[in-house]
Amino acid sequence: MSKDWNSVLLSNDVTKAWDCLRNVLLSAINSIAPVKQARIKQQTEPWIDSDILALINQKYTAFKQYKQSKTEEHLNIFRSLRNKTQITISKAKQIVFTEKLEENKHDSETLWQHLKQIGLPSKKGSSSKTNIS
Repeated sequence: MSKDWNSVLLSNDVTKAWDCLRNVLLSAINSIAPVKQARIKQQTEPWIDSDILALINQKYTAFKQYKQSKTEEHLNIFRSLRNKTQITISKAKQIVFTEKLEENKHDSETLWQHLKQIGLPSKKGSSSKTNIS
């Protein structure tokens, strides 16, 4: 990785030499360690715990295996994990809603703040169905 230093060394103007030096160094740095985009995860929902995250990872791994092999066995494993994950999330979500209802059943303002914060859909235009019974 050789760089052309002539523009820096032969420059008569200090400002131009500095600009050339900076460009050469930044070019070298970018070729060695380019800037990468990082994904910043949002805060997870209160019902997502380490067990659910482990199930989700197992489900994705099973899906990748099915995509590679295309066998009925891997498809059944994926479907089983998918269903187990959905059921587990649904139960955990119901527990969180129930806890919030119990904690705030005598304070309606706080209750509604918590329910909106954890994703209870509003009356207006929401097609999401949430069972909190």
